[in-house]
Amino acid sequence: MRKSFTLIEVLIAVFLLTLLIATAMMSFKVFVKRVDDIKYMLPKNAIDFELVNKTVKGFYPYCIKNGSKAEYFFHYSDKEIEYVSLNGLYYNSSVVSKLVCENNSLVYYESPLFDRLQNYNNPKILKDENFKIVLLKDLKLCKINIKADQEGKFPLVFEIDTDKINMIFSPDSSWEKFKDTLNTNLENL
Repeated sequence: MRKSFTLIEVLIAVFLLTLLIATAMMSFKVFVKRVDDIKYMLPKNAIDFELVNKTVKGFYPYCIKNGSKAEYFFHYSDKEIEYVSLNGLYYNSSVVSKLVCENNSLVYYESPLFDRLQNYNNPKILKDENFKIVLLKDLKLCKINIKADQEGKFPLVFEIDTDKINMIFSPDSSWEKFKDTLNTNLENL
């Protein structure tokens, strides 16, 4: 009759217990990382994300005449993006949209494109008739990156890096099929 475990049995039990603890620790680390990644995706941030996503999805390559040459209305730097969107957040029409990193916040401005005060050849955010939303507040970092096509005319991805959340948006791809038509219109302007 056996009253104790052999050394091999004890070593196997310790090995299996160690393997179980290591697996649990790895799962916990993955869980903590996911919680850390989404801790700023609070309902307010999720709403802000969807608002920006709506206007970016409506991005439209609007043609303007700049002196003697024609070009698309799309301006950007590492602190702001200005473009025409078919999906206004406030105005139910085509709008001039502008996302700006200012005063430690991400701010969205919008003005109607077809307004009596708007210059169609040089659209801009109108001071008297604009709509403003402060999306993210108390930011230590706010930077805007654009990935464009080879010619640098059509944005493919808008990326907004902040210390709270990294937001990546893509304009609706359906306007890509209009690219040749738009290039023809641009040449005829």
